[in-house]
Amino acid sequence: MRGFLRAFGVIFYIGFFALVAALAYSLMTFGVLFAEHSMLAALRAFGGAYMAAGFTMWVMLRRAEAGKAGINPLLGFLALAGAILTLIAVAFPNRPFSDVLQLAGFGAGVAGLLIALIVTLFDPAFPKPVAKSWPEGGTAVLTRFSRADDHGSTYSSAQHEDDLTVSPG
Repeated sequence: MRGFLRAFGVIFYIGFFALVAALAYSLMTFGVLFAEHSMLAALRAFGGAYMAAGFTMWVMLRRAEAGKAGINPLLGFLALAGAILTLIAVAFPNRPFSDVLQLAGFGAGVAGLLIALIVTLFDPAFPKPVAKSWPEGGTAVLTRFSRADDHGSTYSSAQHEDDLTVSPG
């Protein structure tokens, strides 16, 4: 599962390029950014849902790495449902059900992203910090929020402060 989640950037950029392409084509062809054309509307929904799925997959990966993957099945379902529904809407843009699929797919993707953001705010999950061994024994756990000397390590240096009047050798 983590191997698939590592592709969050690819999923996000597929959506980003689809959204940018739909907006650019709409602007160049019709002179407005959001033209009422069925294929362009489907591509916009597809792009937004895939961008939301990419962000959701990133949150899922971070939670899996931290050992707090309890909410990941729900997030994965919403991201996958949004991706599949909007993909079907792009495949059949002129069908009467296409508008419903666009709305449902985009809504599922954004709902997954919002749930992921809320969970991240109220129950953050960080990957385990890397333990750093010191040369003369002792271990200290370093995180990005603390300095190495705050951990009271047993590292002691045999060297004294540099005396610039003494030259080595």
